[in-house]
Amino acid sequence: MRPILILFLAVACAGCSIQPAIHDRHLFYDYVHSDKADADVSASAEATCKKRNQIPIRTEHVCGPSRCRASFQCVHETNAQELGLLPQPAK
Repeated sequence: MRPILILFLAVACAGCSIQPAIHDRHLFYDYVHSDKADADVSASAEATCKKRNQIPIRTEHVCGPSRCRASFQCVHETNAQELGLLPQPAK
């Protein structure tokens, strides 16, 4: 049932800004493949996680010829650093 609802919302909101399906701390995006959409998805994840005082960690990004799927997890920055999920600063 959930995939049908997500598809319906995606079609109904074709002209809207990219919005995630949210489950707990996980954000799921299904969108038309383009550089602008990739940037919009990243910005959306950043804004959504920021509301929770967290940062987004991309956990999936798969694109076909016309559509992409991406998922992020919102985590506290200190937890992400401890788990080694952030890029290390250049020495």
